[in-house]
Amino acid sequence: MKKRWMTYVACLLCILGLFSLQLYFQAESKEGILDLSDESLNQIHLLTPITEFEPSKLIIANDTSSEFTHTFEHEQVLLSFDSSNQVVQITSLNPEVKTSKGISIGDSLVDVIDQYGEVYEKKDEEPYIQKVSYRDKQIELTFYLTNDIVEEMKLYVTQ
Repeated sequence: MKKRWMTYVACLLCILGLFSLQLYFQAESKEGILDLSDESLNQIHLLTPITEFEPSKLIIANDTSSEFTHTFEHEQVLLSFDSSNQVVQITSLNPEVKTSKGISIGDSLVDVIDQYGEVYEKKDEEPYIQKVSYRDKQIELTFYLTNDIVEEMKLYVTQ
């Protein structure tokens, strides 16, 4: 009888252990649920080489950050390039610019969640600004909101 009871306890502990592992791996994999590899702003994709842009449409931006090799204004977005001259960040404050799922400046947090899902990171950046970020393994799409309304969008490479 005692041996049978010990067997039940051991089985219960194994089941609890497996359940805990499953929860752990589900939490770890949340980051990869959304695939952002085809995401764009104004139909511009990350890692696009600078040679793909019409030189006359690239306007040097006043970027005091030394984080990027080059930063240009181009068709209503701000493009930042790395040392290999590929787009590594796209930023927009313009309501005419859309993400690949149709979100633009002026849309609500509800609109964003409807299009990108409920697995996101939300932080308060400043007293009135919320940062809502979606990410996969290499890309992050961030919306900056005031009163749950999108004010800025940023798409960038995280690695």
